[in-house]
Amino acid sequence: LVATTDQISYRFVDFKDGAHTAGVEAVYYSGTSKMETIRFGEDAGIDGVYGAQVKVYPNPTSGYLKVEGDYTSLTLTNASGVTVKVFEGVQENIDLSDLPEGIYFLTVENAVLGTREMQKVSIVK
Repeated sequence: LVATTDQISYRFVDFKDGAHTAGVEAVYYSGTSKMETIRFGEDAGIDGVYGAQVKVYPNPTSGYLKVEGDYTSLTLTNASGVTVKVFEGVQENIDLSDLPEGIYFLTVENAVLGTREMQKVSIVK
């Protein structure tokens, strides 16, 4: 399984069958990003995300996203791991029209259930 951004790729090899969890953390001269985890493997959904509990669409988008599911906050980071937007509570429409074209990662968190998942979002203009 290989997960790729614009400039970075991760390769996980020699895994046994079944579900797995991996953590990714970006380390910069100025500090470290928050650790994000991804579950993948057997019974994986689209793009290798295991057990996706939310639906994010349209993806790719030219400006607005809808997120359906049970969540308490959304955090959007760019491909370098920098947080560019944070949304608290359920949002009807998520406005991304002010962001440049590129690959982003949307972390969908449910603080009540203690769950977090990440989905890749592409912005095209």
